[in-house]
Amino acid sequence: MENSYSHEVKVHKQDLKLASNQDSDVKGYWNYVELLPSDRFLRVSARCRRYDDGSKDYNGRIFDKAGNSLSQILLGDGIKKVQTDKDGFIWTSYFDEGIFGNFGWDDDPIGRFGL
Repeated sequence: MENSYSHEVKVHKQDLKLASNQDSDVKGYWNYVELLPSDRFLRVSARCRRYDDGSKDYNGRIFDKAGNSLSQILLGDGIKKVQTDKDGFIWTSYFDEGIFGNFGWDDDPIGRFGL
């Protein structure tokens, strides 16, 4: 996940326009965007790596409606689908590499249970 990409996200919600978000400091590629409560949104990359030293790529990032990054989260490698609910819970399902392990997640991958 060493490459940096420029992203632009425009999200429209009933009676609310979340500001356009452009950044180039985020490494990786973003596959999913989901709305969260309190006018926030989540961007997720399907892939992330765990390194030999134990460090990990955080593949989720939460933004406010102005496009400011609020936090990073680790959701695991091999994400097939992401969905959020009205309470802000994040639901992820994983494809085979997320269940059985890849990119350094060979022992105990986060997605080992499939959902």
